[in-house]
Amino acid sequence: MKRNIRIFAMILALLLCMSTLLSCAASAPQDGEIGTNKAPGSGFLDGVFGGGAKDEAMSPDAVPPMEAPGGDYDYGDAEVEGGFMGGDGTVGGTNGSGFEQQAGQLTGAEWNDNDHFSDFVDKINAQGNGWYEIASKWNQIATKRIHVRLHNGQDKAVPLAVVSLLNAEGDVLWTAVTDADGDAYLFYHISSTITSSMESLIPASIQVSAPDGKRMTHQLQGNETEVVLALDTTADVTKLDVMFMIDTTGSMGDELEYLKAEMGDVIRRVARESNVSVRTSVNFYRDKGDEYELRYFDFRSDVDEAVSILAKQRAAGGGDYEEAVDTALDYAINQARWDEDAVKLIFLVLDAPPHYTADTVRIINDAITKAAEEGIRIIPIASSGVDETCQVLFRTWAVMTGGTYTYLTDHSGIGGSHDKPDVEEETVELLNNMLVRIIKEYVEGKPEISDVPVE
Repeated sequence: MKRNIRIFAMILALLLCMSTLLSCAASAPQDGEIGTNKAPGSGFLDGVFGGGAKDEAMSPDAVPPMEAPGGDYDYGDAEVEGGFMGGDGTVGGTNGSGFEQQAGQLTGAEWNDNDHFSDFVDKINAQGNGWYEIASKWNQIATKRIHVRLHNGQDKAVPLAVVSLLNAEGDVLWTAVTDADGDAYLFYHISSTITSSMESLIPASIQVSAPDGKRMTHQLQGNETEVVLALDTTADVTKLDVMFMIDTTGSMGDELEYLKAEMGDVIRRVARESNVSVRTSVNFYRDKGDEYELRYFDFRSDVDEAVSILAKQRAAGGGDYEEAVDTALDYAINQARWDEDAVKLIFLVLDAPPHYTADTVRIINDAITKAAEEGIRIIPIASSGVDETCQVLFRTWAVMTGGTYTYLTDHSGIGGSHDKPDVEEETVELLNNMLVRIIKEYVEGKPEISDVPVE
């Protein structure tokens, strides 16, 4: 009898320990990798949850990381190239921040095609430049747009309102979220393979839902392209989610160490200078068949932790020109745990387009549509090596999500040659200063022309 009681007690204790472990795991940041190529049996996940090769895709909703005895990097931030994370949040480097380079060296410029939309449309429709062929091939012809500006009746912009474009039958054609200036951009007739009747694709009305639940409907009159709406409501930006999604394939090696320092500086400055609650997520992708396809880290408020993760990444892999951009966007938009009430920004740092397949086109188009619906704004940072396809795609993603296009320039003398994109004018800035400025504009609104300091 006593022996049976002891056995029962041991089983109960074991069950309680396992329950505690799983409970702790469930509350931990859900970091990990997709498409890793590591030998089985090197970590906690193999031993407890059935083993198997780690080259199978791991869902971001899977069990969070645990320390593993082997491998150079195992599911999130357990072990990193060069050793385990130090208690001060930094590893290696020469400048005291875990980076091999100092921030404030790279140069860049910004071009917002929504602010120059007629010029953007002219480029898509121009003969001989190849833009229309690229946009059509990827089913992203973003030339039909209605610009909505929402204020509260007293010229105060209303951010974070959901704005939808409907046809006569009440079907939603496009949904966007107003930014800090109250601007939302509604697109239609996007696909080059439209099979629906033209009548069903004609915009008829705009519906607005403010953060406090107040609603309004505006019936479109004729071919309106600019609509100013007033709704007696108030909304304030109190939260900010910033994601960095960085290509770490070998072709990024000429600039990655500098980019890491710049991003780290941006993360620290935004957290220090913002009057809102800030969370950061840093993520890295390569290509199918590489050491990992996607290395992802959940949003976190700990600045030192985010910067430390960033500092430990290295460029490798790739091989061909195209990379797993579709995997990166799918995770960033459909699976990352964004705060519903936050301003949401993705800085997509890359130098190559996605692979062209029917599945890739579908995945990316679905992701861009979802990003617009959720108010997730894509801000590409085009690095050395981008071609015409990159420029058309990246600028289109920024346009359709209410983001803005940025690119590195040759003025720093760092990295390979940077082709100047087809823009009407170029104002070169230090990259870190430019990104901090852009983030603040999405939180606080763009300054009026009269408020811009004179150099």
